[in-house]
Amino acid sequence: MARHWDDEVVVYVEDSGNTHLFNGLSAEVLSTLAAWRDARPATEADLLAALDLSDDAETVTTLRAVLASLQDLGVLAGPRAGC
Repeated sequence: MARHWDDEVVVYVEDSGNTHLFNGLSAEVLSTLAAWRDARPATEADLLAALDLSDDAETVTTLRAVLASLQDLGVLAGPRAGC
């Protein structure tokens, strides 16, 4: 379950019973993936384009770290989106 407010997202993870507050890039990634939930799997390239981010090595590394963190927290299920 997730709630979106401006640039923040609060997510409750049923499996762990934990609630997480995200802002910045993490919130943007979660909002984008939520919008695409039923459309298709997201790739890194899709996320970079949707978030208007460059595809330089530093940005890609940061995006991968965000995705890994979200998966580790149980916010993203299954394989990391496009990784």
